[in-house]
Amino acid sequence: MNFNEMTFKELREYLLTHRDDVDALHAFSDRAQTMPPKALVGADESLEKLNEVTREIAKSAS
Repeated sequence: MNFNEMTFKELREYLLTHRDDVDALHAFSDRAQTMPPKALVGADESLEKLNEVTREIAKSAS
């Protein structure tokens, strides 16, 4: 899977359905660091939901 070819929204949606994919988490994190904070959270998502996914993936990777 080439995460660089995905839009940010596509990558976020992929990550929400593939929570154990550490490579996707890294790609998402790398891309998110380059975006303004308001671009990270859509109207239908919350920052807490994204944090929850991040914690679950980090937990499953350890």
